[in-house]
Amino acid sequence: MNPISGLAIVMGDHVNTDILHPSWFYSLDAGKVAAGFMGGMAEKDNARALAGPRIIIAGRDFGAGSSRETTIYSLIQNDVRAIVCVSAGVIFTRNAINCGLPLFHLAEPFAAATGGAVRIEPGASRIVSASGAGAAALKPMNSHFQHILEAGGLEAYARKTGLAP
Repeated sequence: MNPISGLAIVMGDHVNTDILHPSWFYSLDAGKVAAGFMGGMAEKDNARALAGPRIIIAGRDFGAGSSRETTIYSLIQNDVRAIVCVSAGVIFTRNAINCGLPLFHLAEPFAAATGGAVRIEPGASRIVSASGAGAAALKPMNSHFQHILEAGGLEAYARKTGLAP
């Protein structure tokens, strides 16, 4: 997996899907889904103001709550390239991986500020600040998840491996 770079969106513990993407933005309309990006957060304007690729850095229990994939679609549509957290909801993790959005778990604390540039180096299992001021180890990703992400998500993986037509 190639390195992933972006501007950090830093969040704390227990950020649930209703904060990341409130239920009134659930839709089959891509524009409505995209508009719900961080809609339940007080800091949403700071996150939305960042131009370019973004990487979410969060604490414990990230993405708990509903299991709707529209939360993941909203993140992807708003150029979130990856999520790095201490721990995440199981269903949220599977939705992210299945939709092709990398989700990594921190093996040690990592300090970053919203808007600061960061780079994930999957091959080295680490995240670093672009300034070089900080780095942290990431837990190794499940190899099955890596294959799904490298294919571009679960549907692409199933087609590539002959599991789906």
